[in-house]
Amino acid sequence: MLGETNPADSKPGTIGGDFCIQVGRKIIHGSDSVQSTEKEISLWFKPEELIDYKSCAHDWNHEGKFIDLRVLWKCSEGNRIVASRTTHPSR
Repeated sequence: MLGETNPADSKPGTIGGDFCIQVGRKIIHGSDSVQSTEKEISLWFKPEELIDYKSCAHDWNHEGKFIDLRVLWKCSEGNRIVASRTTHPSR
């Protein structure tokens, strides 16, 4: 769905392949690991701006098989999901 890091390597039909021009000018980003995710979130958000959140649809969608941590940005208009990490208990 996202495409490759380099839009030139992305397949048509992906967001990166259809809408991105170069690595530094992308409309979407996905981290390649949990460590990268945590580092990138810390660049933009202070710890007090993050909260743990479990969607009411989580158990229905994942049938209780996953532990879900969603990071939200607290803002004046309400909470917005900016990143989502799901980890399988066996990992």
